[in-house]
Amino acid sequence: MADAWDRLTSDPPTEDLACHALRGELGTVVHSGRAWTRRQIELKRGARIWFTVDEAERVVGVIAVHTHHPNATK
Repeated sequence: MADAWDRLTSDPPTEDLACHALRGELGTVVHSGRAWTRRQIELKRGARIWFTVDEAERVVGVIAVHTHHPNATK
């Protein structure tokens, strides 16, 4: 979990195997009239953190934390 925190606070928009944008309908979330790219960090044992990044404001918004692989992405 500490690695996920480090990633979210240092370099959230960079994509790799463990941190990437979701695809399809899950790839976008609308908040306050603005469309955001929904991203996820894959943790051990299938856990996931879903988040968005406002790069201009340098703000990360955590949308959901899943303790197991989310059914929506199976």
